[in-house]
Amino acid sequence: MIDLEELHLRIGRILSRYDNHEAKKYLYPFGDYAYDARRRHLICPDHLPIDLPKMQGHLLKILARHFQKYVPVERILAEVWGKTEGTRRSLHVHIRKLRQNLPKRGGIMIRGDRKKGYALVDDSPVKRAGIITGSQR
Repeated sequence: MIDLEELHLRIGRILSRYDNHEAKKYLYPFGDYAYDARRRHLICPDHLPIDLPKMQGHLLKILARHFQKYVPVERILAEVWGKTEGTRRSLHVHIRKLRQNLPKRGGIMIRGDRKKGYALVDDSPVKRAGIITGSQR
């Protein structure tokens, strides 16, 4: 005979492990922060999550995957828009808006370099000493 209560508990445990595993696929940690791509939330340690528009969320996901490293503009354009020409100005506008949504305190910022691209970095005084490296290929 099968105990229905025991079966229900076992199924619940299996589903909770599956949900945790699935949730981790959509979570991009960087420093003390994280980006939840499923809900498009920027999760901050000191206040409520910040909702991000779709495009800003996509850009943050790319930069968070390569935290502390420059990502070439061409790579971002290809990943977001599927092409590398004609959308640079749009990228710059979305990066500017994303910078405005990042918390002012906490040290997380987006650096831009004409030759290297963009990098999401922890700019707190402790982490500032030369962490940024070349792009990850």
